Amino acid sequence: MDIISILLFVAYISTGQIMGWGNKAIEIRSVDTGHLDGVFMHKKAQKLKFLCERNDKVFFSSAKGGGACQIYFMTLNKPGLSSW
Repeated sequence: MDIISILLFVAYISTGQIMGWGNKAIEIRSVDTGHLDGVFMHKKAQKLKFLCERNDKVFFSSAKGGGACQIYFMTLNKPGLSSW
């Protein structure tokens, strides 16, 4: 199954990329080409909430039982750089 088929939300981020996320994945794609620049996959479904974009990072949280949560972040590349 293609990752894009399970994404529920999409946002434009300041690096000239789009970010999509759902219950099992977060992915970053180039706005111009649609090329997949990066992806973060979960082993099991979680409810992810986008928190913010700050400098070269995007932050998400996932709710856990008992009112706890876990924070995830991804470091973004500038468009045109190939390494993650």
